[in-house]
Amino acid sequence: PRAPAPPADAIWNFNFPDNIFDHIHEHISEEITEQINDITGNDKSGARQDPHLTFAHGGKADFRGCDGCLFNFLSARDLSVNVKTQAATFMLRGSEVHGSFLTEVHVAYWDRPKNVWMNTSYWAQEVGDQNWGWRMVNGTCDGRKYALGPHGHDQCYGSSVSTGLASAEFKLPEWELRIESRRVFGHIKGPEHRLDLAMKPTVRETDLSAWPHGIIGQSYDGDDSPISGKQDDYSTPIVHTEAMAEGAIEGTWADYQVNSPFETRFKYSRFDATMATSRPRAMAKATVVSEKMAGYATSSEVA
Repeated sequence: PRAPAPPADAIWNFNFPDNIFDHIHEHISEEITEQINDITGNDKSGARQDPHLTFAHGGKADFRGCDGCLFNFLSARDLSVNVKTQAATFMLRGSEVHGSFLTEVHVAYWDRPKNVWMNTSYWAQEVGDQNWGWRMVNGTCDGRKYALGPHGHDQCYGSSVSTGLASAEFKLPEWELRIESRRVFGHIKGPEHRLDLAMKPTVRETDLSAWPHGIIGQSYDGDDSPISGKQDDYSTPIVHTEAMAEGAIEGTWADYQVNSPFETRFKYSRFDATMATSRPRAMAKATVVSEKMAGYATSSEVA
């Protein structure tokens, strides 16, 4: 039997919040991202949301950065990936968060045998209301300029960059990168779009041309053990993020700051290194997270 029809003069009032579809979209997007991470395994790392870092082999940490600052996230032979962090205020599950997002990703690759540079940037500021832009990705290949909107492609000798509607995928000789723009939901102040970044090597860690470094890159240290760092506490009504991946990175966060988008040199640079002249990070095989206390990841010695 069918349910009785509602009265003709019935008033429908579901009282949904104005931004319910934004929250649904964000939830679905994050669920898909988690599923992708599960499928790809421990060789994939990256940064997403406010920025939450995922390291190789399963480690995690948060990284606030500083407003308008550039940091190296991956340094490998002939490759440097730098990001910009920008302060933001937004609502998240009922809390007012004073945090940050990635708003720029800059990829510098040098084809050493050909002496050719491929410098490419993804700019969140070039993304419009529909989460895409005609010049969201632009760069140069051997001095030739290019700009990519949705579903574009540029080949630079043995390397390439391709765009989807709001994403960019880099295929380089030893690395693959994926960058995706997302709207900032619950926006109060700061950037209205953020960038999420994923990376993975296309060869075994021990077959790379040099041991990588950078805030994320150093986690490819060949030991298969997760090392996690400080993570922020979002349980209070007002949240001020402060974690800088302490406990998961060699040195301090300031050691990874760079002065320009395509800078290749900093304290732990591997741009000109080889396997013979580089080493895994000094903390490899030294610590593993056992628990979190007061927002910090505590460590214990392992064999």
